[in-house]
This record gives sequence, structure tokens and C-alpha cells, in this order.
Amino acid sequence: MPPESGDLYHATHSGRDRLVLSGPVGELDLMAAVLLSGVVKACGRGSGQVRPVSLDALPGRHVAQTRAGGLDDEAARGEMLGFEVAGETSSERRCLSVAVREWRGRWWLPNEPEDAVAGILTANEEGDLALKLIGGFPNYVSIPVRETASATAYEPEFIEEFPIILGDSAGAPFTLLQCTPRHTGHGAQDIGVLRALRGIHLNGADDEVFSSAILKIEYLLGWMRSSTMKRTVELDNGHWTGKQTAMTEPVQDLEATHAGYDYTLSVEFDQFRAEDRFRANERMIVNRERAELKAASPQSANFRDFERKVKAVMDLMTLAAHEPAGVIEETLWLAPREADAGPAEQVSQLVEVIGRQVHRPKPGPRETVYPEYLFTLDDVAFADILPRWLDLHERTWNACTTMFGLRYIPRWYVTARLLMVATAAEAMHRELRPKATRLTFMNRLRALAGMPDREAVRILIHDIEKWAKYIKDERNGMARADREPIGTAEAGRAFDALEVTFALLGLVLLKELGLCPELQRRAASAQYLHLMVDRFNKDPA
Repeated sequence: MPPESGDLYHATHSGRDRLVLSGPVGELDLMAAVLLSGVVKACGRGSGQVRPVSLDALPGRHVAQTRAGGLDDEAARGEMLGFEVAGETSSERRCLSVAVREWRGRWWLPNEPEDAVAGILTANEEGDLALKLIGGFPNYVSIPVRETASATAYEPEFIEEFPIILGDSAGAPFTLLQCTPRHTGHGAQDIGVLRALRGIHLNGADDEVFSSAILKIEYLLGWMRSSTMKRTVELDNGHWTGKQTAMTEPVQDLEATHAGYDYTLSVEFDQFRAEDRFRANERMIVNRERAELKAASPQSANFRDFERKVKAVMDLMTLAAHEPAGVIEETLWLAPREADAGPAEQVSQLVEVIGRQVHRPKPGPRETVYPEYLFTLDDVAFADILPRWLDLHERTWNACTTMFGLRYIPRWYVTARLLMVATAAEAMHRELRPKATRLTFMNRLRALAGMPDREAVRILIHDIEKWAKYIKDERNGMARADREPIGTAEAGRAFDALEVTFALLGLVLLKELGLCPELQRRAASAQYLHLMVDRFNKDPA
């Protein structure tokens, strides 16, 4: 009998004609069937209806299927799930599903819409964007190199980047920025994409068409120290009576201004809802709240204007929480359009920013680590700290980029990271004290250590001269490549010196932000630092 609406049937066979999956199964079960370089050969409902995978696989998903007519919702939207191989055993390959976002549509270069080609834009879990085209765009231009009376000789000059590619997927306009051709040939082209803007066609990357950005960033809610949620539990002699209440109440937005931009920090929350899990014999009352930061420009701004502010707020959260803080979600609001200006096409006032950030956020439903905030909005007003930070971040851009990059990159290669923190220390002193041009590196380290509260520095570093000499010697040795590879003990000391120096740079930033000595001492006494500080200061070297 044919499948009912909403049902999906298939059978997947391995290369040894052994049944892997059999129908009836659900949509999510189907997703586990992946093309495995010849291992999965065909899919269908029963042996008489099996078809080769290559004949009716969906692009990017590699799944052949027998589908009821009403099941093309995802395909109609142009957004689907994709999956890849995640493991392998000695006797057979094993499939694990890994969700990706995928948009199928037509793509073209600006001013060449008549040359649009079909293709698929995908975003994996890491945030990497890839555009796979059928056919593709010319990736070179012909440059005349010799000319005779009868002919002109040309040589190809390859194009390293397409600044913009435009597209349309199921009616949604896309602008792809900084697109790098990776492979062209055999009727196909693979292009890496840095950012995708979903919901708009830009004429150029510098189009000033956005009025504001809304950000959700890791650790922002905890740093804000506000909540819409309240609960009460009734106790009788220390025992719960069974009575309790939960309620929500809006909290006041926090506001700040800087360089003409208005910043609003708010807590958004949902209505209570009941979730029934009958099989698990459970019922839950659920609510969720989250912090959002809105940055509103006084006039229309381009995408890059907001990106620099996003990076500054990321670094602020990384400093405050002492954990790498990533952007969970970024949305741009479009400025009101004039009749004869603005982008070529838009479908809404909201534009979603998609693509890899400098750090990939990792929020999870069951977080077990409570961050040890160095400071929160209980310690300083939002209206004061944000403008100060944006000024300071702009003044110390090079130092902050290097310093916080140490938190965003994988924590490997200790010696290379120690060189980076030494570079950040020198850059920070140069940017904070631009008139001190004749100081040696050693003197710059001494001067940095003299900036924060003296007691806070003493908690971190007991002997400034020994610390400064160690950082100088390690930096010079690595920069000049005249040192031997370090062993395990030396690597441990290098790691401790790296973390102690990073913490000192954090104290310098806290001091420049105007935070009081008590807060600086609390930051220097953070629990995560205890072991490293003790080891570094006890080492006789």
C-alpha cells in the first residue's frame, strides 16, 4: 500500500547486500542514510523498489527516498538538514547525523544576474560556509602579454576572491561576502564564504543600509545580573509544604551611549508553557530568558561598522567572564529605504548574519561550569562601563586583538602562545603610553606591572624583575630561533607564565576602566589562577 501522508519508507543496503535500515521509518531515521563512497548502494521500499542513490539523491544530503507528496516542506523553503560520516569500525563504516543548514537556489555575480547558476550554500556546525555551484563563475581574467601584427597573446590571472556573490533561495535574497574559489573544474565550482547576509541583496559591501544590530552573546545574562524570573517555596520547619510559585516580571532596560550610538541591554523572556512527555511519564513547566544587546546607529551604517562593535563586546565578555565569549546570534535591522536608494532587494526589516565568528559559541542545555566573573554590573553601571570599554578597546585595538585571540584559539602550542602574550604586552604599553617611544621591552614590562593596584599585582607576581626577565628571554629566544625545544617541565613553566601575564594584562585593562583596587585584587585572587600563580612564584628559575 502507498505511504500515508507524513510517512516515509525506505530500505538502505550496504555493499554486501546486507540490510542497514528498513521501512517504515521516520524522517529523522532517513537522515542517517548517507552516501559512503560506494558502501551504501541504493535506497527504496523493498528490494523491488530499490533505486541507486545517485539517481534521486537530494543535493548535499545524498539520500534516495520514497516520499509522500506532502513532505516537501523543507525543500520548498530551500533549507534542509545535511549529514556527514562521523565514525568507522574495522568491518563497516558507521553513520552519525550532524545537522547543517543548507539553502538551494541560484547564484550570480553583481550586475550579472542573467548568468546565474544553480548551487547549494551550506553552513556546518563550526559556522563554515561553502557554496557548491553547478558550472560556476570564471575564476581568471585574461591579461595581454604580447602583441604582434596578427595576434595578441594572453596569460590567465587567477581571481583570488569574489568580494560579493548574490543569490536567491526559495524567495529569500542572500548576499555572500568575501568568497574564495577553492576548486573549479569538471563542471563544478567550490567557493568558501566568510559571511552570508540572509534577507538582502547589497550592491556593495560598504552599502550603508543598516540602522542597528541585535546581539546575543555568551555570558551576557550572567554579567548583567538581572532576571525576570521570581520563585517562592513555602517551608514549614525547614520542610517543603508542596506549595511554590513561579512568576515573571519585566526588568528595566539598561542604556548607554558612545560616539553617537545608542546601546540598550535588555532581558527578553517567554510565556510559561507546559511540556508533556508521556512516554517518560513527565510534565514540565518551561520558561526561558536571555539578554540582548542592541546597538543603534545615529545614521545608516554598513555591515563592517557593526562588526567592529560586535568584536569589542565579545572581548568585554571574555575579559569579564574570563572565558571565550562567542556571538550566539546576530541580527541586523535595515534602515528605512528611500525610493531611489538602498539595496536592490529585501524581504523584511531583519537580516540574519551567518558564518564563522572569531570564536564559535558553545552554549548547551546542561551547562555545569559557573563562570567566575571578574566584575559584573553589580560592581559598575552599564552606562559607565560600556562607553569606557569602547574607548579603551579602540585605543588598544592591536593589544586586545592579540590578547583575546589567545582565548579564542585552541589552547595548544604553549611557546607560540607565550610569544603572543609577550607581543600583546608590548603593544598594550605602546598604545596606552604612545609618548614612551624609547623604552626597551624589559622596561615596558616593568611599566605595565606598575599600572594596576600594587597589591593586586603582588598577588599575581611576587618578583617583577624575575617575571620580566623570563618573558623577555623567552620572547627573544623564540623570535630569534636560538633556543632549544623545551621539555615538559619547561612547558609547564611557560604555561604558568603565559596565564600570569594574561592576568596582569587583564588587571591593566581593569585599572584603565576605572575599576577600584578592591575589584582588581578580587580579579587577581580568582580561583582559576591559584595553582598557576603558586607554581610560577615558587619556581626557583
